[in-house]
Amino acid sequence: MLRSWLIFLALALSVLRLASAARGQGEPPAKPQIVVTSTAGFRAEFLGELAYCEQRYLTLAGGVPAKKYSRRTAEGMRSVGGLFAHV
Repeated sequence: MLRSWLIFLALALSVLRLASAARGQGEPPAKPQIVVTSTAGFRAEFLGELAYCEQRYLTLAGGVPAKKYSRRTAEGMRSVGGLFAHV
């Protein structure tokens, strides 16, 4: 299980690096505009973080070419598309 997570982490970092290289080096990713109805409290903070992570994840998924979604890093491992669907 630990090996699976390490492989997923390495894959995710590789895709992020490729996506940032495609956008232009030196530019930090822009934090998405988050619409939250309440401005204080745990719920607002949680929803803000969830929206931020969701946007980053969608950016990561959009940076992967469609033909790479069926790629598996090793036998018995999930495909890239399967990892995105799992999360």
